[in-house]
Amino acid sequence: MVQLSCPAFAPGMVVPAFMRLMTVGAVRRLMSIMPPTPAMGKDIRVPMLVPRAPQGGEQLTSLYVWLRFFHLLGLAAFLFGHGISGGAAFALRSSTGAENQRLLQLSQKSLAVAYPGLLLLIVTGVWMAFAGHWWGHGWLWASLVVLVVLFGAMGYIARPYYLARAAASQTEDVARTHLSRAKPIAAAWIGGVGLVALIGLMVFKPF
Repeated sequence: MVQLSCPAFAPGMVVPAFMRLMTVGAVRRLMSIMPPTPAMGKDIRVPMLVPRAPQGGEQLTSLYVWLRFFHLLGLAAFLFGHGISGGAAFALRSSTGAENQRLLQLSQKSLAVAYPGLLLLIVTGVWMAFAGHWWGHGWLWASLVVLVVLFGAMGYIARPYYLARAAASQTEDVARTHLSRAKPIAAAWIGGVGLVALIGLMVFKPF
């Protein structure tokens, strides 16, 4: 249901949901072909249809609300798993021997939470873009560019950890050589700035 905002109608007057599909332009065209009646007079004003957001129980049946719920759930899962991996990366700077292997294994196991969360985040995000007709807005494309740049930068920075995991079965010196090239602080800054940029674009939709 939507509310009609117009002096010609009683306050709080509602219309059926199908009228959401009618734009003001369509209503004007319809009124232009209808001959005026004495009751209308010469001053015919077209009511402005103001859709209201789903409230109360309506949210439980709104597809977009459910998509947003799973989108945020995917974000939470990704940040949780990725946070464990990031913490292990900082701990690896001062660890040695068997502790290195345990931290590398912990980092690898955390991806079992982070990657499914990322997949859920991307799938629901694309679905919401179609459901909300956002593809014509610049902020969405800017978000995709930021996301691709983040993937590239974080993949490059994480390469020493992948090589260290592969060398875990070899000598400790080989794994330590790879870990010495790691840059966890740079990864934290890039990931943090990119996340803030993405959240800002999605919340404020500046363009």
